[in-house]
Amino acid sequence: MAAMHNYLEPVPEVIPVELHIDSDHDLDEINGKYEYVTNQIAQEFHKLNNISQNISDILQKNFNSKFMNKNFGTQELIEEQFDNLLFKYLQTKELLKKGREIRFYKEKKEKEIENEKRFARNALAHYGIKPSN
Repeated sequence: MAAMHNYLEPVPEVIPVELHIDSDHDLDEINGKYEYVTNQIAQEFHKLNNISQNISDILQKNFNSKFMNKNFGTQELIEEQFDNLLFKYLQTKELLKKGREIRFYKEKKEKEIENEKRFARNALAHYGIKPSN
């Protein structure tokens, strides 16, 4: 049971970050927030990977063909690890939700810019002006 304490980590507080985005933001700002959120998601997935590996190790050591840990205290510690994993997963899921929203506005803004360029090229062509690429 003493080995179990090596795997325990405190559950961190959720740190709120301002990621509000809408169609009024310019593309550079949207791209900045998109890059930030994808970096945060990558870091959270890395943490999830470490936590899940720890849980897998704990389960393998405590519940295998040679040993079945029937100590309720240890089982509660394992439950705590699963709770931590789920908590981190839910944090990551919220970041993914925000990433989808930012990506929506990013794609919308990119399409808007492309349409503006197309309109400008068409207007120049209409007046016989050749664009200088």
